[in-house]
Amino acid sequence: SKLKGFRMLFPEDGEYVPDLSSKGENEETIVFDSFNKKTNIQYDGQLDYHQEKSFANDKDTMLDIVSGRNSYKGKYEERELSDKIVYSAQKKSSFDDVDEKNNFSYRFFGYVKSKKKEYLGIEYSFRFSCYKGKEVCSLKKEEAEKKVRKIIDSITFLKVKKEK
Repeated sequence: SKLKGFRMLFPEDGEYVPDLSSKGENEETIVFDSFNKKTNIQYDGQLDYHQEKSFANDKDTMLDIVSGRNSYKGKYEERELSDKIVYSAQKKSSFDDVDEKNNFSYRFFGYVKSKKKEYLGIEYSFRFSCYKGKEVCSLKKEEAEKKVRKIIDSITFLKVKKEK
């Protein structure tokens, strides 16, 4: 991150999108996209980093924000890791107005909250779809979910000291 607030794995064929990314004093948005010609899978993501923001401490507020941005009304899975808590959800969207066999996408989204520092977290959203709807596409939910989990679990908050 340009704020040097966190580090994470980045998709091998992912490209940073500077026009959609931004940096403020205590927040940063990182947008990337990726397209694999062999598999015909397009994959894009957005991460919104918040530090020293009171709302970042309130799990319910953050999940309401994430739910609103993703038109989601369901529950979130909660996983506690050594340095963070990961809240995640997913949904499949179908596009009825597209007359192609690959007319769907998978979206994985949620919130990562630091356990070591108050008021610190990252909203995330990743979307996987078939780039060309009429061509062969090997998009599988399990494989997409595995990629997202690997990236999210790799997030390390930097310059964070345990508060007492």
